[in-house]
Amino acid sequence: MRTGQYSVARSAGDKATLYVFSDPVCGHCRRLEAELDKLAADYTVHILPVTVIGRERSMPAVSTLLCAPPEERLSMWKQAMRGKALTDTPCQRGNTAAERNNRLYRSLHLPGTPSIIDGNGEKVPSGSTQKAQWIVEWLEELAAIEKDFPSNAQPATKPRTQVPSLFPVPEDRKPLFQAPKDRKPLFQVPESMRKNRNQ
Repeated sequence: MRTGQYSVARSAGDKATLYVFSDPVCGHCRRLEAELDKLAADYTVHILPVTVIGRERSMPAVSTLLCAPPEERLSMWKQAMRGKALTDTPCQRGNTAAERNNRLYRSLHLPGTPSIIDGNGEKVPSGSTQKAQWIVEWLEELAAIEKDFPSNAQPATKPRTQVPSLFPVPEDRKPLFQAPKDRKPLFQVPESMRKNRNQ
């Protein structure tokens, strides 16, 4: 996923990478900040600022943020998420980066902000984004599943086992209904019609 020009590098840990789509005027996003602080020691977290909630209200801050040098963005982001206004200095490069983040957000069909994607492209369930502990538990559960069922593993091919029938059919079984040998058809073509057909 794109970082650098398009993101705020929030932390650098070695357990896993998380990409957080967040809007500076989104109340849930602001509450998530404290939980992201708890993940900072172990997880690499990139914030991808979007304007999908605040739209025109969010764009000046997001554009200003993405115009700033990468090393200055984190402090600016935290300031914006505390509700403090940034000195708006938007630029075309920042506007373009914000619009690209918005397009990426929409292309992933995300339901709202904040939305968190892990390094493998899996979306953290919305109900698990409220607490750092829940995010960690979800990541650990996903890692355990991947360990047991690796996505790149080739399915094992086993010979088919012939399952015995629950109701074996005797070889000498007679059909339930057997027409008598001298049975006449339900409708017999008259002799005169057969002659005309053969002519």
